[in-house]
Amino acid sequence: MSKLKICVVLWMLLWAGAVHAGPNSYRQQFPLPSPSVPGSLGVNIHFTTPRPGEVAQLAGAGFKWIRLDFFWAGIERERGKYDFTLYANLLAQLKAAGIRAIFILDYGNDLYEKGSPRSPEAREPFARFAAAAVTRFCGQGIVWEMWNEPNIQFWQPKPNVDEYITLALETGKAIRKAAPEEWFVGPGMSGMDFPFLERCFKAGLLNYWDAVSFHPYRNTPPETAAADFAHVRVLIDTYAPERSHVPIFSSEWGYSELYPGLNRERQGWYIARQSLSNLANGLVISIWYDWHDDGVDPKEPEHHFGTVSTDYREKETYRAIQTLTRTLNGFALNKRLSLPSPDDYCLLFTRGTQTALAVWTSSRTPHSVVLPLGGAKAAIVSYLGKSSVGTSLPNGLTLTLTEAPQYVLPVKPDPRLATAAAWFSLPPFLQVGDLKDEKVLLEASTGSFPAAKGRVSFQKQDGDAAGSVQKTVMTLPVTFSKTIRVPAEINTLVDRSATPRRYRVNLTMPGVQPVAQEILLVSRRPIQMTVLPPVGRTLPIQITNRSGFPFNGRIFVTSGRETREAGGEEQIVPVVFARGEREKLFTVTRNSFNALVGAVLEEPADGGFRPIVTSPPTFFQSFALPGSSNGGEIAIEKPFSVVPDGDPKIDSQIQTSQEMAPAGLPVNGLRAEKIAYDFQPGWKFLRVLPEGKLKAPLAGEPSALGMWVYSDGSGDALRARFTDTTGQTFQPQADNLDWKGWRYVTFSLRDAPGHWGGADDGKVHLPIHLDTLLLIDSPGGRGGKGEIYFTPPTVMWQYPDAGK
Repeated sequence: MSKLKICVVLWMLLWAGAVHAGPNSYRQQFPLPSPSVPGSLGVNIHFTTPRPGEVAQLAGAGFKWIRLDFFWAGIERERGKYDFTLYANLLAQLKAAGIRAIFILDYGNDLYEKGSPRSPEAREPFARFAAAAVTRFCGQGIVWEMWNEPNIQFWQPKPNVDEYITLALETGKAIRKAAPEEWFVGPGMSGMDFPFLERCFKAGLLNYWDAVSFHPYRNTPPETAAADFAHVRVLIDTYAPERSHVPIFSSEWGYSELYPGLNRERQGWYIARQSLSNLANGLVISIWYDWHDDGVDPKEPEHHFGTVSTDYREKETYRAIQTLTRTLNGFALNKRLSLPSPDDYCLLFTRGTQTALAVWTSSRTPHSVVLPLGGAKAAIVSYLGKSSVGTSLPNGLTLTLTEAPQYVLPVKPDPRLATAAAWFSLPPFLQVGDLKDEKVLLEASTGSFPAAKGRVSFQKQDGDAAGSVQKTVMTLPVTFSKTIRVPAEINTLVDRSATPRRYRVNLTMPGVQPVAQEILLVSRRPIQMTVLPPVGRTLPIQITNRSGFPFNGRIFVTSGRETREAGGEEQIVPVVFARGEREKLFTVTRNSFNALVGAVLEEPADGGFRPIVTSPPTFFQSFALPGSSNGGEIAIEKPFSVVPDGDPKIDSQIQTSQEMAPAGLPVNGLRAEKIAYDFQPGWKFLRVLPEGKLKAPLAGEPSALGMWVYSDGSGDALRARFTDTTGQTFQPQADNLDWKGWRYVTFSLRDAPGHWGGADDGKVHLPIHLDTLLLIDSPGGRGGKGEIYFTPPTVMWQYPDAGK
């Protein structure tokens, strides 16, 4: 009997007469892990024949997964003949070391078609190759990933989501027919390309994928990916409503030690923090890029992602992940506990009755906190394995947090941590509102102590400062061993804005000091409103209705500092969204606008209207290109220049010109700057530098920099830069260039997740200077190509700062 028939018969026997596989099913023998150490952690490799001792060195770091290209062209060198020898040999060595594989089904085969398999004549052989692969290696715990970064240049001749979807669907059907229980995931996309991901979901790929994989590269700290992971979960919940849970994981992500603001030491911090924060966000697998450095060029970032050097000497990065996997070996993530500042991280792990904490801060400033221990001694282990002993007082253990993770292991069972461990883990992000009965949010089990009654309270947090808790806004009784449903009153804790509201949720039990978690609540049907700079006699107002539910309301526009109640200048614009409409541009026309403009979005309520989103009065200062008929803007000679940046050895082509703007702006007759660019892979990007008046210090405390950007959907990253009076550089970011047409883009001038130089404390010291109006970069340095237009920039101040 053929291998294919054996696999099919095996799975038929396992699945016959039952919806769920039996107790000896393959998926129960080789499950996807729950968030745990070291079971969730792995690394990318680029070899099929390891050097002597290399697999042992991989295992010595604690990695339980490797990820590797499974090259079609290298395996099928003659039509219909497959040579899997190298991969079989590698798998045998990995199995002996307790390491599982993620194999990437990828890339083209010139036997059938140049570039990626786009035609039926190439798609069918690729799907046949994938079926042959899963048949050959079925039952070995492999995760098969559908391509590597198909949303950028790894799909040839150029990225095309429809071509990728067609191939992925055909491949998914072939795999499910050949070996139904093999793990099949996708799309392994570059960056957080949400439009690409949503197109995949809409096309039905969640019917074939067992998990969703992505590569969330960034120049900002690992913790900044949390909002992106929440967005992925929302998309999955939207398009896979019948499935109880679709896991997500990062199948490639790392930091070069040559990234701005990084070095070898910080890279070591980041491998641990990335692994830990991924666990905290529910990712079941986290693959670090890369196993070893790819070169020795001291100026080439692509050469310095490794955990070991080119000659396999262990870097701080290796020792940091080794310390994590050894210190927390066998521990499963239980939950993140809340400390007074959301910048501070305290992850609770459990292994049987044992508990442990992983703690650090994303703040650049070391500071003391009180950890929720109940008076016992604890071992404190540094990120590189140095150990000391600390003794907690009854109210907790005082410890200085730094950006380097530390691990705290109580010497004996700690009652306070036992209480925290028995408490149901809150999701980091929850949509609420418009439902009479919320999902189970708070649940408790008896754990290792008798059932007891206590209370849970919600405290509103106002942002990022320690001691930011404002007040208790809701208190619920709780009894361990019972399920608690949060009442509909939780809807009142959020408004209709798209901004998540942070709450600290405290659990208080008799005789035990309180423990706390954090949760972000956001409306299920959020509405976002952005008042854009006036253009001549036109004030554009952009409204985003993310849920696509019908909406009727109105915009109440005011000019001047006066509020509506004070009788300021007013104008009302009706707002109507039909089902499925998600974004519209509304306009207000007047002969003139005061410098300060504000707006309130209202919806019908109780025979009148109630405000749901408020835009504060804002002062706009815009700059026009010579020859523009923008009306009221300041025309200055060439307010910017465009230059390449990064590694000078990496080739790039940049062409600029001033042209009439393409159709789609609120008014006609505007001129725009056009940039066509083409970067080769590596550390290469372009910067739009301010000139003339834009180089002067900005008065007061400006809130944002903005401009209209016309995108061709390249998916490249879009950023800006500003510097403060200490010389510290901040790099705010906007959405990637994943849309087509015009969109108004804003960059915060009050904070940014990425910063370096000067005071290097993450605080903006006024006054500030604009350093880079636009920065276009390819995610992960994979190379980028595109064409954009942009209008001259606008700087914004929000009242009361506008009057300074």
